Amino acid sequence: MRITNILFIGILLTFVNTLSAQDAPIKLNNPSFLDVAHAGGDQFNRGPRGWQDCGAFGETPPDVQPNPNIAFGDKPFFEVTLPAQDGPTYMGMVVRDNDTQESVSQRLMTPIEGGKCYEMSLFLARSETYLSSTRSKDDSGETVMVDFTKPIKIRIYGGNSYCQKAELLGETPLVKNTDWKKYDLRFEPTTNHRFILIQAFYKTPTLFPYNGNVLVDNLSDIVPIPCDKEPEQLAVVDKPKKEKVEKPKEKEPVVAVVPPKKNQSPTKVKEPVKEVEKEKIIKELASSGTKAGKIIKLRKLIFGMDQSKINEDAHDELDEIVAYLKANPSYHIEVRGHTNDRCDDVFCNKLSKERAESVANYLVKEGISIDRLETVGYGKTKPIASNRYSAGRKKNQRVEIKLKEI
Repeated sequence: MRITNILFIGILLTFVNTLSAQDAPIKLNNPSFLDVAHAGGDQFNRGPRGWQDCGAFGETPPDVQPNPNIAFGDKPFFEVTLPAQDGPTYMGMVVRDNDTQESVSQRLMTPIEGGKCYEMSLFLARSETYLSSTRSKDDSGETVMVDFTKPIKIRIYGGNSYCQKAELLGETPLVKNTDWKKYDLRFEPTTNHRFILIQAFYKTPTLFPYNGNVLVDNLSDIVPIPCDKEPEQLAVVDKPKKEKVEKPKEKEPVVAVVPPKKNQSPTKVKEPVKEVEKEKIIKELASSGTKAGKIIKLRKLIFGMDQSKINEDAHDELDEIVAYLKANPSYHIEVRGHTNDRCDDVFCNKLSKERAESVANYLVKEGISIDRLETVGYGKTKPIASNRYSAGRKKNQRVEIKLKEI
């Protein structure tokens, strides 16, 4: 009987500990990036201690800043001199104009659970100087140095292995401030994640990658919160009301009526100017004949990396699709989303489907029945250009329209 009671108490304690662990904050390993300060790629070809480097092959890992020997006459790493926000060091990250971005990952002590809500914070800044070398060389054969100073942002991903970007959990605005500022993130994952990844990323949408930097320090715990919790509102200070000054009323002008002169010819009435018909953007729709099975490429629809938002320049092109479908009710369409190959299969398939759905949502908003639309995400399986180069990858980030007859 005594043994049974002991077993029962043990099981009960295990159950209580499990419940409390699920609601406890998730602590990160080395959240302030404490390490021997070094420039990534020197004798330290790794990320900060406790973090796995997840950058592109052949590129250097993030740096641990700042150089503590500046006071003794040594140069700062890449001319970065901002003191740490917490402790002696922090992480410096860059994005490059060759379409590569630095990122680090670590395994979580407790997994993030799908369907729950979390919040975390991190301190970010931008260095006014981040002088680094590129792969280009000048006429004398010397490596070209450039300043990686454009503002970028931080993205947080969840995954189930090192460096996996299974789900985008949250992202910050562009970090333009040159002193430390606290950024709060709130996210609700759709599935469980045992790993977290921190990635430096460009302003979105962007057509061309560029050189930029962001400094990262003092990450908080990942704290479970109620999903109905309202974000804190900033206090709004009422501006003092200005006294209303009445303007003097304008007097009606006196119009002199001048009688027409004798033998004066009557005034000619100008004919209305004929409206010039706009040239069609989608040439395939302008030609006559049956169009069933025709695939229309949306050339003005350009997606940023990992983005599904429609750019404003594409509205005229999509409006032509709307007009054609309204004029031809016997057609319905298949909206096909695509990506380049710079993501895993799960993420690519999800992103391509989201791109197709964003186009379908636009058409529905403009009056096309949802029953006439079908969305398909092909992921990275149908490239139209080489993924080896940036220009080809941009072409593969696309949506196409296939016309079908009802």
